[in-house]
Amino acid sequence: STLANGTTEGTKAEFESNNFTGLLGWNVNSKVMLFGGPALQEIEGEVKLRGQIYKASANYQATLKSDKAVGWVTGIVFKKPEIGLKAGLTYRSEINHDTQTTESFTAISDEKLIHSVTFTTPESVNFDLQTGLNKSTLLNFNVRWVPWSDFAFKPYHLYQKTATNSPTKQGVPLLTYENDQWSAQLGLSHKLNSKWAVSTSLNWDSGLGSPANALGPIDGYWGTGIGVQYNLSNTLSIAVGGKYLWLGDAKAKRQNGDVIGEFSDNNNIGFGIKLSYQSKK
Repeated sequence: STLANGTTEGTKAEFESNNFTGLLGWNVNSKVMLFGGPALQEIEGEVKLRGQIYKASANYQATLKSDKAVGWVTGIVFKKPEIGLKAGLTYRSEINHDTQTTESFTAISDEKLIHSVTFTTPESVNFDLQTGLNKSTLLNFNVRWVPWSDFAFKPYHLYQKTATNSPTKQGVPLLTYENDQWSAQLGLSHKLNSKWAVSTSLNWDSGLGSPANALGPIDGYWGTGIGVQYNLSNTLSIAVGGKYLWLGDAKAKRQNGDVIGEFSDNNNIGFGIKLSYQSKK
């Protein structure tokens, strides 16, 4: 999209989520623990649709005001320390958000208008398994399910009004997904000595369906990761790691379902650092 000053501007989508969870646990016995607590989630974002592929939706822009909402988490853990076994099942609830979007849409008006918007981030289920292969090596396995097919983000101008400015018709959601998401990780952790440990992992994600939304045109991934942990003391440790992902090929569709492109041979590289403190008695 070419602006009045001669510069160009492309499609952009940024959504930021910050999550804080507080958990309390209750040891039923030496092997079983129940836990639960509140989950605070903050979400904000910005979307710009640019270019001819969006047709009547081109030059649409929305800024989602920061919103905080609360859900809950619960789960159960089974442990058998003598063999390094720990298995856990965790459920995280849906979280309902009610906030405002500042929208501009030249197909309807040149003004920036503020409207309320409601949406629900989906529930999720996690299963985690850790078991010792020997005194210095752990096998880790995780599988996660999220029903993203139930999610829809429907700002006022795109969903409740159309380019013909008719309030009696419904348009199309800005974000929807075809399928639920399954993801899994298989990893090995090896303790080299009292200070150093290394880990590696194999990662898989089912994707959310193809054709995929043009704001995120991938269909799952395969990946591998590696990490190193250093124990600064008996209670403090630092870990660094990275992952390389082979992103799944996908056709991209705009909001009304029309396929407007194909994406292939893409990849992603991520890095992380974690500082941990654990009181040991």
